[in-house]
Amino acid sequence: MEKTERKIEFDASKILKCIRHIAHVNNTVTKIYHLAKDCSVNTVTPLETDGLAFVFPDEKGEVKVTSEIISDWIFRKAFEDIIIGLTESLIEIHRLLNIYSIAKESEVTPFENQEIMEETMRAIAIKPSKLPLPVLMKEIEIIINEPLQYRGEISSINQVRNCLVHRNSIVSLADINDPNSKLLCLSYIDLVIFMQTGGNIIELTKEVKNHSPYVENLLCQYIQKKISFSLNEKVVINADIFKGATNTCILFIQELIRKLPISDTIKNSIIQPYQMNLCAENIH
Repeated sequence: MEKTERKIEFDASKILKCIRHIAHVNNTVTKIYHLAKDCSVNTVTPLETDGLAFVFPDEKGEVKVTSEIISDWIFRKAFEDIIIGLTESLIEIHRLLNIYSIAKESEVTPFENQEIMEETMRAIAIKPSKLPLPVLMKEIEIIINEPLQYRGEISSINQVRNCLVHRNSIVSLADINDPNSKLLCLSYIDLVIFMQTGGNIIELTKEVKNHSPYVENLLCQYIQKKISFSLNEKVVINADIFKGATNTCILFIQELIRKLPISDTIKNSIIQPYQMNLCAENIH
């Protein structure tokens, strides 16, 4: 029987869907946040829609939204949304790994015919889209035969996201991921900036920046952080938590790319250092 080969091309840049999605979410949230701070939010103008647009008065008959409510809403939604981007990248990685495995297997045991090969490829394309995030991570670990770095942090981010989506941010028994303390714990890797001033090294916080310090040098360090929420407590996401979760997702995908069975040249072309613009208007 004559053996035939089929060349399968995979666009490796699809793996970076997570970082592209996070960049879009981050920039959109930042814009909305500052618009809310800079405009009057005591009244609500109806949406521009066909027909009649709805606005809903409160128990006092007033229609208003505070900047605090807007801030809480956008960071909660942004936190929910980063899991979407992460899942998109894991789906592409799952497909790539399975294509690679099938290609290796077919060198030893070729497909019986073209139809079986086409059906196998369709299954590879469809299956990961139906898998939840925890299952995607587990199956990828099985294929690469080693644990994923930062999996614990990603799992906790996903559990907090589930609480935000399915329990309207109120911690229930279904959300508890630390049964010993009955807490919902959020773990993430934060990129912390330290500054050297007057011979001392201190963390560059919002409060420090407000005092316009003289900066001699800036240092960056990855630090693991953990926040806990009690049963029936409301989970509140702020800008710092969102930043830490975002950074963790990016680190997770970058480390996973390094484990893929592709050439170092392709890996290096995929793993690009993500760019951050530092605001230094209050630092001298």
